[in-house]
Amino acid sequence: MVEEEEPQAVAGGFTKAATDQHLAWRFTGSAARVELAVLSPNHLQSDISDSFAKIFSGGKVLLADVPCGSGAASLSVLATISELRAQSVLPRIPLEVVLVGGEISEYARNNFIAGINEIRNALSEQAITIIESVKDWDVCNSLSNTDLIRELTIRGNPCSARMLLLANFSDFLQKNKKWDKAQPQFDELFRHFRSNKSSAIWIEPQVNEALPEHGGLLARVISWLNPLRFARLFSQDEVNGPVLRDNSKVFNALDESRHFSVRLAVMRVDLDI
Repeated sequence: MVEEEEPQAVAGGFTKAATDQHLAWRFTGSAARVELAVLSPNHLQSDISDSFAKIFSGGKVLLADVPCGSGAASLSVLATISELRAQSVLPRIPLEVVLVGGEISEYARNNFIAGINEIRNALSEQAITIIESVKDWDVCNSLSNTDLIRELTIRGNPCSARMLLLANFSDFLQKNKKWDKAQPQFDELFRHFRSNKSSAIWIEPQVNEALPEHGGLLARVISWLNPLRFARLFSQDEVNGPVLRDNSKVFNALDESRHFSVRLAVMRVDLDI
């Protein structure tokens, strides 16, 4: 079998070709980073793992996945929680997840819905029910953002806990220099996502465009969050501040004789009323 070399630059886009390329080359790594954040096998970011375990322990929960892309982040969270229940690590308390995705690419949104349908029965076997919706969301457009917030408000009203999941934004916001244009939308989104039990988890790869010591995206995020009275950064340590790091070897799903490295940078922010 002849292996195709990975393209040098792979980023999501509006076209089906760009979306398919991103799905083929980036989905597995993105999913593995999220799984690493949920499990924390090296105990390097237990506060993050605890947040997932507590919020998805049972009851009715709002999960917002932005940008959801083809679903690597939220599908990985749900599949991992389901498997932990199947292995009797977590109790099978009935869990209803109101899942709202926001994504600019129509083709990625279609993949997102297809992925949910693919795992729906497996989740149901572990007493997990999914009620999903996905919105056309442009983080640089205020009207698009308001529409997403309206959806979150209506669907999240009866939920006892909330998680805002943000993953793999460094390419678009940092490399493409979109942070300044996107920040007002983040202001509105985080402000409206507050509740008595609400957390935001921001997940990025350990790359220069993301890491704060290299002036990456997470440095901008921290500077933006610090003055906000309702946003409480968690897991600060003397070396890395609120950005925790972890890494692991992951088996290739298509060939278990091979593996690849996953390097995670993650922050938890509690959004209090």
